[in-house]
Amino acid sequence: MFYNAEYPELYPKERIQDKRDYIKPLINSGKLEMTISNKPTSKNQKYVTIQ
Repeated sequence: MFYNAEYPELYPKERIQDKRDYIKPLINSGKLEMTISNKPTSKNQKYVTIQ
């Protein structure tokens, strides 16, 4: 996802920051896993927790 300054309501900057601040660290620590690991930017991407 990218941030478009012309349409902030379509691409809220907070969503980009959430992914960087919360999701990526959880993936790197092994607590989350992507369902489509070979396509990290897929629109169908989901995440599952790892026990």
